[in-house]
Amino acid sequence: MDKRLVMLALSAVIFLRLGTARQGTQQPDLSGNWIFDRTGSDDPQSPAADCKSHVRGPGGHAGSQQLDTGIFAHPKYHVLGETELYRLDQTLQLALDEPFSIRLLQSPMTVTLTTSEGDSLVLPTSGEKVKEAVNGAGDLESRTYMNGTRRVIERKVGGGGSVASEYFLSQDGNQLYVVVSFDGRCGKFTFRRVYARETTPPAPG
Repeated sequence: MDKRLVMLALSAVIFLRLGTARQGTQQPDLSGNWIFDRTGSDDPQSPAADCKSHVRGPGGHAGSQQLDTGIFAHPKYHVLGETELYRLDQTLQLALDEPFSIRLLQSPMTVTLTTSEGDSLVLPTSGEKVKEAVNGAGDLESRTYMNGTRRVIERKVGGGGSVASEYFLSQDGNQLYVVVSFDGRCGKFTFRRVYARETTPPAPG
């Protein structure tokens, strides 16, 4: 058989396989306005308070209590300086912020998250990190990437820890689930938030 025909046939097979793979990994579109559903969401205040209870300020003392139960990973109390405590609080606040509503806009190049409080975050879908200097606090480093079919937005506070939020849709597409994972100097915890898709009321007849 002519070598050119063989090469053409192989190229066609590779092209078809690449096309199938792209279809199989198509990213779900999370775009829309979403209203916080408190009844379906976890309350993160208790694990956050537990986390803070395992650190001590400059005037405190270091303990040796083994934290081998529950959701905490650190083996002992941590004695933190004032700056470290402030940045830990800054990271916790990122996790605990609970806007009444969020708006997601997704394009091939960017993901934009806007909250009802007016905060806006624009991140490239390439996974490139976006850095933001914060006056008197730890600098913020943000990025977004896909974990399977879930959109992850990860934010890190310099010297404070990180918060990763995984966004994914319910089967009918009317609910948005957000699994928030906190990882800081006091330990780790995870909780879930639920948002309902905002629907436009029908125009009066």
